[in-house]
Amino acid sequence: MVICGPSGSGKSTLVKTINSLEPIQRGEIYIDNIHFNDKKTDLAKLRSKVGMVFQHFELFPHLSIIE
Repeated sequence: MVICGPSGSGKSTLVKTINSLEPIQRGEIYIDNIHFNDKKTDLAKLRSKVGMVFQHFELFPHLSIIE
């Protein structure tokens, strides 16, 4: 799946939310019947299925590559 859209439409926020890099403020996310903001969801397994490429390498300047 590819998420595509104009600048400012929320693409990066959506992917960061799916990866739990940003909290879900309201609503719910389901993909293939996986409830992404359910406390029972295996976060490590979820993250292994979601990939993302950051536009800016300094997005998290306080973290190392491993972190």
